[in-house]
Amino acid sequence: MKKKSLILVLLAAPLAFGVVACNKSDSTAAQVEQQLAEAKAQAEKAEQELAALREQEAAAKAEEAQKQLEAAQAEAEAARKEAEDAKARAAAAEKASKKKQAAAAAPTPVAVSKPEPKPVCQDCGTVAGVSAVQVQGEGSGMGAVAGAIAGAVIGHQFGRGQGNTAAKVVGAAGGGYAGNEIEKRMRSSTVYDVTVQMDNGSTRTVRVADPSGISSGERVRVEGSNLIRI
Repeated sequence: MKKKSLILVLLAAPLAFGVVACNKSDSTAAQVEQQLAEAKAQAEKAEQELAALREQEAAAKAEEAQKQLEAAQAEAEAARKEAEDAKARAAAAEKASKKKQAAAAAPTPVAVSKPEPKPVCQDCGTVAGVSAVQVQGEGSGMGAVAGAIAGAVIGHQFGRGQGNTAAKVVGAAGGGYAGNEIEKRMRSSTVYDVTVQMDNGSTRTVRVADPSGISSGERVRVEGSNLIRI
């Protein structure tokens, strides 16, 4: 409405100039100039208002276009996010599917029973060492008798009377002891003590007459006073 009023004012300005020209004969020069100035001022004001109105319309259109652009950008951003979410969901679904397929294709584990531990052999072990031992024999009495006789004979060579008798007794006693010891030595023998470290942690010593084939590090089983290689 305001725009139409401005246009009417601009159209009426030339008419005003014409009216002023027609009335020159009846008006003074000052009045004519005043009327012209007023008409010119009204025309300029109308032009300014029209220009301002055009600027307002342009600004309104620019603002509307800016709003439309922002709305379009917001819709594009929402569409982009939706596309990214859909892509992420598809990737997760594919990963889950592959995992499920791998689990289905994997072989079923077979339970393997562990063998029961073997019982410890209580009579088995390892030879730790072999040492020789000299064992003195037992006297049978024959050596003592022979020694006593020999001692008595020797004692008979000394003294007379009771002295001779005492010498015989001492000689017989000494000869008997010496004869017995000699017999023991003659009957002595060498045996061997074998030390065995048992598997159960204990240690045994077995005395054997012949250690042939038995040496340190050998695995043996103890059966009474015998050693059996294993």
